[in-house]
Amino acid sequence: MASRVLLMDTVLGLKEAERFFETIPETMKDYTVYTSLLTLYTRNDDTLDKAEAVFEKMRELGFLLKPTPFNLMLSLYSPLKRHDNVNSLLREMEDNNVKPDDLTANHALLVYAAVSNIKAMEKFLSSPENQTGMGNVHRHGKGLLGVRRNGEVLSYAA
Repeated sequence: MASRVLLMDTVLGLKEAERFFETIPETMKDYTVYTSLLTLYTRNDDTLDKAEAVFEKMRELGFLLKPTPFNLMLSLYSPLKRHDNVNSLLREMEDNNVKPDDLTANHALLVYAAVSNIKAMEKFLSSPENQTGMGNVHRHGKGLLGVRRNGEVLSYAA
């Protein structure tokens, strides 16, 4: 079903994908189906409200056990520089023991760099769950902090 939702969007557009989603019986709307719909909504900030509604539904259904839905929302919030939303998502991941991956770290660091929140970058990079498995992103973040500490202008577009 999830691939059909994505296919409907590709071939017929978002409205048809939404209509198709509505025809899927509730018992068949699993993690992958909701993640597919969330993917469609996080491509454009015009569908921010819909993305947040789907994310909330996934929360209610207990589907927020992997980083993918969080990363999708982070990909929506990052370019908008919605620092509070990014912090909230990262806190929820930590509270629910959802281990961040490279993509999570990249989104977080881009937002923190864009708003020059060095303390948040340091906190994120020093967190134990962010110490392993994120080699390149971790080194990248440390490099950004080093540039800032040396007095150079930190210019990094999200």
